[in-house]
Amino acid sequence: ITVRNEGKSLFFVWTMQGNDTITGIEILSDKIIINNGVHVGMTLRDFLKKYPKSKIAVDELTLDYEYIHVPGLDYRVDFLTTDSTRVAEFDYSTTEPTFISIIRPKTKISRISI
Repeated sequence: ITVRNEGKSLFFVWTMQGNDTITGIEILSDKIIINNGVHVGMTLRDFLKKYPKSKIAVDELTLDYEYIHVPGLDYRVDFLTTDSTRVAEFDYSTTEPTFISIIRPKTKISRISI
């Protein structure tokens, strides 16, 4: 289910096939503020000012996005990226990609997953 306002997608709610229980909410609009001013469109740099101990990771299944899970608040900020637009540098020589450094701090949050 996608919720729209004036033709713009605000968020969508998803379930597993054959189940009516909400599995997740994906926030797509900068009009929705989660906590501490966090919203879609906020830069990684500004996010890290609020949560300096955050660790960035890359989705291991598809490699389509990088994310930061916010512990204790149980949400995740996502940065939709490709190999050429990565937010961070990773070492892919191990089983799990290992974070090396941030290379694009001005990248904006693409969506927020709850």
